[in-house]
Amino acid sequence: MRKSCCKTACLFHDTGMLKTYRGHEEASVEICQEILPHYGYSAQNIEVISSMIVTTKLPQCASHTWIRSCVIADLDYLGRPTTS
Repeated sequence: MRKSCCKTACLFHDTGMLKTYRGHEEASVEICQEILPHYGYSAQNIEVISSMIVTTKLPQCASHTWIRSCVIADLDYLGRPTTS
């Protein structure tokens, strides 16, 4: 289930930008907490996903290796030549 939570967090982590730029991580958490119960996610899994989303907020501080993967994915685009 960890892998599924990680993928879901990566999908939702910037959805809050639809509402606001500053503090979009918190807005992303609100969006995922509203939507994910309709797709059968448990409260425990939603809490894990929410924690992963908040971890992408700068400065990033991931406490677990599997949460760091979400942070790494969030910053991955910065080193790519297509980033301008």
